[in-house]
Amino acid sequence: MTNTASLVKSDADDIQSLTNQLETGAFSYVDIALQDAWRQALDQWPLLAEWNEWSAKD
Repeated sequence: MTNTASLVKSDADDIQSLTNQLETGAFSYVDIALQDAWRQALDQWPLLAEWNEWSAKD
């Protein structure tokens, strides 16, 4: 697993653990850093941005 992938998995596990511990029920978590990374990837790779637009239409 790459370092970035392990960080994302670790963050996801942390959120899941926190949600389980607090028993929050409907907890809506937005990973702003992940959204920012996705936007940067779309800017860097035009083909990915084109695929993203195409896949959002369905």
